[in-house]
Amino acid sequence: MPTATPLTLFPAPSQCSLGDFVSHYGDVYEHSPWVAEAAWQQGLRPEHDTPDALAELMGL
Repeated sequence: MPTATPLTLFPAPSQCSLGDFVSHYGDVYEHSPWVAEAAWQQGLRPEHDTPDALAELMGL
């Protein structure tokens, strides 16, 4: 049985500048862009390009 390919986000969080990341993902956590900024400052890696991993990083 084939394995499912994990869903990835676009734009990929790990490829975003701070401004782009906050612009795209700043409203994810109760419209609080400071949460997205704090997540970006922790260091986004390719493993954060999935919804579940990004949610965990942002404390959702």
